[in-house]
Amino acid sequence: MGGFGSGRYPWSSRDTVEDWGYRSFGIKEWVDRGLVRPGHAFTQIWLSKDRRPAASIDVRISTVSPVNRHLAVLLSDRSAVPDRLQAVLKYRAGRGGEELRDIEEAVWLDTKPCGFKGQRLQFICPGCGRRVADLYPDGVHFRCRKCCGLGYRSQRKGREARGLEKAAQIKQQLGGSGDYADPVPERPRGMHQRTYERLCNEGEEAQLPYQDRIMKRLHGFLAKSELVPQTESERPDEEQVMKGVQRALERPELLRRTNRARGRGRTKNRRSPGPPRRRLE
Repeated sequence: MGGFGSGRYPWSSRDTVEDWGYRSFGIKEWVDRGLVRPGHAFTQIWLSKDRRPAASIDVRISTVSPVNRHLAVLLSDRSAVPDRLQAVLKYRAGRGGEELRDIEEAVWLDTKPCGFKGQRLQFICPGCGRRVADLYPDGVHFRCRKCCGLGYRSQRKGREARGLEKAAQIKQQLGGSGDYADPVPERPRGMHQRTYERLCNEGEEAQLPYQDRIMKRLHGFLAKSELVPQTESERPDEEQVMKGVQRALERPELLRRTNRARGRGRTKNRRSPGPPRRRLE
C-alpha cells in the first residue's frame, strides 16, 4: 500500500521561483526594513550557500511625476496629480557569452488598498504592467514571474501531496510540529473560535484525496479476504472498512490463508527459468 510520496509525480521542465538560480527581491522586505522612502539609496545583496556575497544591485528610491513633462503645461493645477515612487536599479549584467554592461532601469511603485483604510506597496512590472510583489531576473532585466515563465514547486506535485502539505502547514499555524500525521492541535490562545474551525475544516478537506485513496486500497485488500462486502461505489463505507480491519486483527489467519493461496497460484503458473546461460569470455 503506497504511502505519502509514492506514485508518479507530474514532471515539468519549467523552472520555479524556488530554484536557487533565480535571485529575486520583494517589496515586502523593503517595506519591513524601512528602505522605501524618497531619496534613500541602498544595496540589495544576495548570498551564496556558504553565506558569502554572490551578487548585488544598487537601488535608489525617488519620486517622479506620472504626467509627461510636455503635457504638464496644460494642467492648471499640477498638485491634482501627485508624484509616484519609483525604484531605480543599477547593476552590471550580460547574457551568456557576452561582456557585462552597465544597466539602469526604473521600476514604478504603486499602492493597493489593503484592510481597513490601509495601503500596500507593489511593483509595476516593466514588461507587462501588472502589480506584483516580487521581481525575478529575466536575462539582463527584472520582470514578474509570468514574464519570466516561472512556476511554483508545488505545481510539480500531485493533488494528494499538495493537500497533505497544506494540512501540515495549517497544523503548524495552529502551533503543531507541522507533520501531516500529527493530530490537529488545540485552539491557540487569542485565536477566534470561528477562525479555528475554518482552519480545521480546510485541513480536513485537504487530506480527503489521500484518505480516499488509502480507504479504497484497504477496502480492496479486505474484500479479497471476504472480510468486507464488494462494492462498486467510488467511496467505500468507512465504517465497514474499519469493521473489516477489526475482524482482521481478531482473526489474522484469514489474511494468512489468502496470502498462501495467492502465492501457490503464482508459483504454479510461473515459467521455469531454464539452465543458466554460459558466460562469454
